[in-house]
Amino acid sequence: MADVSDPRPLGLQKPAVFREVAVVGGADVADVPSSPVLVSGDGAPSLSRPRGSLYLDKSSGDAYTATDSAGTWALLEGGGAGLRVGETGVTAADIAYDDSATDILTVPAGQEYLITDVYMLVPDTAWDGNGTMIVGDDGDDDGFLSLSNANLAGSAVVGLAVNERGDLLFGSGSSHVIRGHILAAGESVTATPTAGTSTQGEVAIQVHYQRIG
Repeated sequence: MADVSDPRPLGLQKPAVFREVAVVGGADVADVPSSPVLVSGDGAPSLSRPRGSLYLDKSSGDAYTATDSAGTWALLEGGGAGLRVGETGVTAADIAYDDSATDILTVPAGQEYLITDVYMLVPDTAWDGNGTMIVGDDGDDDGFLSLSNANLAGSAVVGLAVNERGDLLFGSGSSHVIRGHILAAGESVTATPTAGTSTQGEVAIQVHYQRIG
């Protein structure tokens, strides 16, 4: 029977201990070395903690739970990136003719992405003049798309036809095959416009990707 003389709410009269964090329980419990803990760090967890422990990746916002006490962790739903291994995502950015180089997507710490498709959508504002744009990664600045002024002034999506894709998604020389391109943590998909004589123009670049690590 509960101690009715204790002024605290019944559920809080005897909190158990989740290592350093108090949680509601039914009895007084001392700190137990094998009980779960709450920890955080930068990047995916590699440390060993008791089964049931929780880990927060401060760089991406992802949360993990320990499935054993030997260093095996499972990514929980939600979090900063919101993608678990195998899940796919789409992101896009509007790029104007006079913008500087713009990172459309950057892979979070501790993760790895497969870039499957990159498209230029129908321009919001057709480009005049002779401006152009390239879309690539840190090692190949036009590896995804190389957009001519005709593309940027047109009214069609670019990237649907395989021969409109850059070498990173279509291959070069005799190796023209549809493929994806892997980006490691910290690497980006970057759009770089060159204004030339253009005085107007804006277009959306859309990136499709899958988390693979």
